Amino acid sequence: MQNSDGVLVQGPPGTGKSHTIVNLICHLIATNQRVLVTSQKPRALEILRDFIKEKASEISPLVVVQLGADRESMEAMDHSVMGITGRQNYWDTEKNAKEIENLEKSLDELRR
Repeated sequence: MQNSDGVLVQGPPGTGKSHTIVNLICHLIATNQRVLVTSQKPRALEILRDFIKEKASEISPLVVVQLGADRESMEAMDHSVMGITGRQNYWDTEKNAKEIENLEKSLDELRR
């Protein structure tokens, strides 16, 4: 994934595709990368959207989902844009750098 321009996730129902994709999305967002997820069928994207809301709610406002041109889709887009701009407007680089440093120390201690 590090040296790849794309990832294809496929498999039969119930094999953890949605879980895997959400984990990839979270990882890429955490490493300051952009992510585009496409599907031949809108239902697959709806499942991912709902999975993110339920299991990864902390990134939900950072995820832009456009499934259609109806009112609900436009409201979801507005919600995402507001979440992204809100995070950007209130980002405290120094505070977040300290938190990252503390979390890395904790992770190092747990590994030992």
